[in-house]
Amino acid sequence: MKRATDRSLREVADDLLFRPLGMRHTHFHDDHTHVVPQRALGYAPTAGGGFRQSMTTLDMVGDGGVFTSAEDMALWLRELATEEVLGAGLHELIRSRGRLKGPETAEREPGNSVLGNSVLGDTVFGDYAFGLAHGTYRGLRTLGHGGAFVGYRASLDTFPDQGLGVVTLCNSASAGPSLINRQVADVLLAAELGEQEEPEPRAPERLGPGAGAESAIALDEGESIEAPGWLGTWYAPELDARYTLEQRGALLVVKVEPGLDASLRAQRGPEGELRFTNGFLTLRAEAPAGRVEHASVLRLDAGRVRNLKLERASPR
Repeated sequence: MKRATDRSLREVADDLLFRPLGMRHTHFHDDHTHVVPQRALGYAPTAGGGFRQSMTTLDMVGDGGVFTSAEDMALWLRELATEEVLGAGLHELIRSRGRLKGPETAEREPGNSVLGNSVLGDTVFGDYAFGLAHGTYRGLRTLGHGGAFVGYRASLDTFPDQGLGVVTLCNSASAGPSLINRQVADVLLAAELGEQEEPEPRAPERLGPGAGAESAIALDEGESIEAPGWLGTWYAPELDARYTLEQRGALLVVKVEPGLDASLRAQRGPEGELRFTNGFLTLRAEAPAGRVEHASVLRLDAGRVRNLKLERASPR
């Protein structure tokens, strides 16, 4: 943005988006020392049952860096529904799903799509558009987006055919804003909604101490699995980062400097393979079945990250 306009993203967004919409309490927080009146701090639960502040000292520019209020988000919802201020062109853009360049159809071997259900010329990343996700809830079409960063959780859901928009903003990492939005929709759209759906599990705070261990899928009763061959230091060449794996009772603890750790529990995958997870992070071995204890490569999944390669960095 600076190269294109000689102005910051904060300045451009304020001129073209926030001020025209009357969003007086919204900005890109590109200076972490800037005092924001009535700011809500972020919190995360601790293993001992209390809370700790979960904040960032980064100057966020972009994802995770917008400060706003419930009142301003109501103005944004109104714009999504009416297109009165920013114009239909922008709204068409943010609702449009990205497409790969190439022919409209392409031959692929079954299951050989690195982008899930996408092929050349088809929709990329399934239901994700240019800032909004297409979906359904109990038979009704939805457009929305969720967010999670340090001790903050947020979710925006719109039902464009019914003219309803719901936003939930939370300052606790243990909150479930998507579920709250759907509970509101259950009440306001009761006459139009179809059968009740099972709620999706909430993703815990990224790499928070002990985060999400309660959501792990348990092994069969009486089954106990240890992974001594996995312990030690591993290296992620894509990130130039080192991961330390330690055993703490029945948990496999993943540590990443500086001071981040997550506790994972053992479970069995669909094919009976061993893996460790907390509901958000999942660690598995790249090894033949039955020989995971001798794995020299591990794979880590974390949210939208898939198959992050970890190589053995040093002996146990």
